[in-house]
Amino acid sequence: MTNLYWFCLVVGGFFVTLAAAGVHDLDAAHLEISLDADPDLDLPESPWRSPLGLLLSSKFWSFSLCFFGLAGLLLTLMSPTLPEAATLAIALTTGLLIGLAMATVLRNLRHREVDSLIRSSDLIGQTGTLSLPCTVDSRGKVRLSVKGTLLDLSAYSAAAPLAPGTAVAVLRHEGACVWVIPLQDLDASASETHT
Repeated sequence: MTNLYWFCLVVGGFFVTLAAAGVHDLDAAHLEISLDADPDLDLPESPWRSPLGLLLSSKFWSFSLCFFGLAGLLLTLMSPTLPEAATLAIALTTGLLIGLAMATVLRNLRHREVDSLIRSSDLIGQTGTLSLPCTVDSRGKVRLSVKGTLLDLSAYSAAAPLAPGTAVAVLRHEGACVWVIPLQDLDASASETHT
């Protein structure tokens, strides 16, 4: 049995090392087609996202083999009086549980969306400071912080002329320009609404 544990540790460890180095495996989950272009398209969920699909993934088998072999070797070396069947059962359980846990964690991390795309709706209501003056007819510049990114956008005043350094809020966005209002005017209109 010791040879089997060594074999599983070496083979599984090799693939775990590849995964840790960032080499992608060929799970069918990597072959999924992005449907961002048509969000209304109703397709069934990929079978590779099911629990059975998880058990068929190479990440599951890599981690299972590696930790099965490691647990078997450690038990053989540390508890030589333990019956061989008990060592095999404990090593098998350890390998399967760690393989399942690691494959689940890695799959969830891969499918977690990080949305750093700034949309028009993200700009509405944002506050910033004018760096160049603007009026209703002449374009200025406003600096906004949106989703951790500093943006310098062309700005028009939605009311009176505004001087540099004025704190403003974005009312609307069209193309590459935003229409802004002084933050104090926005605060004043909000307090009038509540009274």
